[in-house]
Amino acid sequence: MREYRSSMNLHILPKFVNRPIKEITYLEIEEFKAELDRSAKRINNILVPMRSVFTMAFKEGIIRDNVMTRVDNLRIEEPTINPLSMDEVIKVLECVHPHYRNCLTVLFFTGLRFGEMAALKWKNVHLDRKTAKICETLVYGEEGRTKTKKSNRDIDLLPPAIEALIDERERTDRKSGYVFLDIHGKPLNTDHMREVIWKPALEKAGIEYRLMMQTRHTFATISLSEAENIGWVQHMLGHSSLQMIFTK
Repeated sequence: MREYRSSMNLHILPKFVNRPIKEITYLEIEEFKAELDRSAKRINNILVPMRSVFTMAFKEGIIRDNVMTRVDNLRIEEPTINPLSMDEVIKVLECVHPHYRNCLTVLFFTGLRFGEMAALKWKNVHLDRKTAKICETLVYGEEGRTKTKKSNRDIDLLPPAIEALIDERERTDRKSGYVFLDIHGKPLNTDHMREVIWKPALEKAGIEYRLMMQTRHTFATISLSEAENIGWVQHMLGHSSLQMIFTK
């Protein structure tokens, strides 16, 4: 919703706000697409709320022709997979702000999505069984279900993750239901984590920048290089099929 609101306010409304919807043509929308100086994925996302408006107008009988049905999405190139080596993982953990070392360790050694790690609660961590239940995600302060049904899973906790969780438990004394909080005692925010924690840690470690989601790819790559069962890696990542592993 945040992204859709931004798309409407920053792009769609400034272009079309004073135009009757029935007068907006297919070519105008294609020109609008061409003028957007954004990635293909972002442009496709910008078109999502616009498609909804046209669909509603068509169903209501305001327009006879829904031109958005002829507007194709742009082709999205698969993101570059650029995992870290184990040596680079160690360097990043040495260089990251100490308050966030444990949560990064858990990301690297579980393959969790950032939102899954941010939503992790102590009641779902079972150190005695060396497992954790992943059943929620936290994005921009909103807690909800995991990305897919397959993402709702019990994961194994490897020794580095267990050590990090034990340290976090002793350090925080479980003062919050959430396992990890920011330095101000608030739930983790992806933008803050990326800009204030992740980027400086990579820079300090002398490592080329890559997206924070590469922690998942790093986990998968290291696990497979250690001859872990590919089905186990799939389950840990919460992927719905083995094909997701092969294509990543």
